[in-house]
Amino acid sequence: MTSEKVDRVISIFCSYPIPCFLITCGLETPPTLLARADEKGIPILRSKLPSFECITAVRNYLEENLAPEEKIHGVLLDLFGLGVLIIGKSGIGKSEAALYLITKGHRLISDDLVIIRRIGSTLIGSGVNILEHNMEIRGLGIVNIRDLFGVMAIGKQKQLGLVIQLEQWNPDYEYDRLGLKEETYEILGIELPCLKTPVKPGRHIGTIIEIAARNQFLKNMGYYSAKEFDRQLSEHLASQNTKNNNLESELA
Repeated sequence: MTSEKVDRVISIFCSYPIPCFLITCGLETPPTLLARADEKGIPILRSKLPSFECITAVRNYLEENLAPEEKIHGVLLDLFGLGVLIIGKSGIGKSEAALYLITKGHRLISDDLVIIRRIGSTLIGSGVNILEHNMEIRGLGIVNIRDLFGVMAIGKQKQLGLVIQLEQWNPDYEYDRLGLKEETYEILGIELPCLKTPVKPGRHIGTIIEIAARNQFLKNMGYYSAKEFDRQLSEHLASQNTKNNNLESELA
């Protein structure tokens, strides 16, 4: 282009509400662009990265930092690579159950306050910097998980895959004993599988949560233990009915 056409094109660009110019591949900034951008107060950024890599990096950064988020009181753990969010009323034993699981080799992502961001169709949970690596255990106080168990016992963030909702045992409520009823918990418009776990003396909540995580892995692979048991039971009952009918026919 001639210098006059370059100036005209850049002037047209700068007439729009552009947040910034990004020059990639380490190219030099045209003097005309510097002058027009300075007049309009538009920042100019430069990068040595190729255009594709630079655009991808910027897009990923914006998706993470501009993503809708929600703060939830609970504990987020990494169990066998599955992000498990434990929620429930204050004092019900979320942190105590999480501490037991950490002693079993699982990882703490956040205690007390979990920041959840929606990136695309996934939910990513992380902690608050000031609370990082710390847990509050009633009767014990604040403990630092990293100092107690090492860096392998902590994590920065994790994709959520399961919600465990702890609640006080209600003797008048009929709890699901087979596991055929599947419930969900909605966060930022995304439904997550949810397991309501009643708490009472004699129930080891930490072990139940660990088994729930393993069972969720099986479900993610398409194997449902409860449905398989129900199928086998139905086949057994049908077989017994057939035998009884044959026996009645022979006796008749």
